Amino acid sequence: MQFHRIAAAFAWLALVPSAFAEDVARLLPKDGAWARFHWHEHWNDGVERSLYITIKAAGAKFVNNEAHRWVEIKIQSEEPLMKGTGAAFKFLVTQDELSSSSDFIANAVEIWRNSPMQDGAVENLKDEPRVKDNPRLYILFFPWLSGRIRGAADLTERQAVAWQKGQLACRTVEGMVDEKFTFDHIRGRCRLALHPDVPFGVAAARLQVGIAEGDEGTVTVSLVDYGEGARSDLPDVK
Repeated sequence: MQFHRIAAAFAWLALVPSAFAEDVARLLPKDGAWARFHWHEHWNDGVERSLYITIKAAGAKFVNNEAHRWVEIKIQSEEPLMKGTGAAFKFLVTQDELSSSSDFIANAVEIWRNSPMQDGAVENLKDEPRVKDNPRLYILFFPWLSGRIRGAADLTERQAVAWQKGQLACRTVEGMVDEKFTFDHIRGRCRLALHPDVPFGVAAARLQVGIAEGDEGTVTVSLVDYGEGARSDLPDVK
């Protein structure tokens, strides 16, 4: 149930940015750029959870003379973060898909995952139907999935987002989402803090979200750190 909730909430967050401000939220970072976020959720039955999400621009590849980019996402709790372990996914997406408002999960050319439970063994998920038709996977995609935000509006105030090396004065956008998935219907409101220096554009977010069976929760996402020179957790996938 907890995973189901966080997946639905993450799906909702991942839907938001590209429907507006593609110049910020879908700004393609240089190869090796990375950003790490702290994710915290609190639900109406008292359940709480914290995670760390790291996203990386993990290289480039030409397929049939078309430019593609590798995008890598790593999910960790506190202990795996300290040990450098955790589950990582790697996606090969056309550069045009990644820079537009399209759903690059559905259109990914290659999808790979390592398995911490199997000594880091790498699994090819390209032909797994559950990957492209399962909202749980959206937990791994912060913050550059395609989607729609209703009534999106720029707020006049700037939001100061603190991170390890100071503060960022971020543009803020607020709006509503009402989306139906295979297994969930997600409704809610969000506020995003956007900054062009952060890889993929989003520096912080706050969600108030409702999903199936009366579950309601608040999710906050905040930038921890970002930089360059990221190394792939799936280096043999090229």
